[in-house]
Amino acid sequence: MILGFTIGVQFLMWIYCSIVIARGGRNVTAVEALAQDHINDVCCNSIGLMSAIVAAYTSVWFMDALGGILISIYIFARWSTVCHEQFLVRTHDVAHTRSQSQSRRGRSKSTGEESWSAWSHLRSSLFICL
Repeated sequence: MILGFTIGVQFLMWIYCSIVIARGGRNVTAVEALAQDHINDVCCNSIGLMSAIVAAYTSVWFMDALGGILISIYIFARWSTVCHEQFLVRTHDVAHTRSQSQSRRGRSKSTGEESWSAWSHLRSSLFICL
């Protein structure tokens, strides 16, 4: 009962965040993060609730473990997607910054300092993902 209520509230909060994102405005990135968190909670709690109900009303003894495995796979898949998106965003930012600095200097070759900065930024992006 309580978990079902929690799932419903999280779903309504996801809808609200989606409306705010669609309208745009300030702090859209923060609202996008909240929306993603709400939908993750809805999915994980739904899987947990369904596996508990199936385990309680049937003789499937391994359903709780199966539910945990499904939640783990879901979380891994979502965070892998987020990591990939952030990696692409950050490497694009580095490439964009690098091309702007080259056009301002009128050079086509990068200096060691620019390469080090790009590598450092890429390394920090990978660290965030891991």
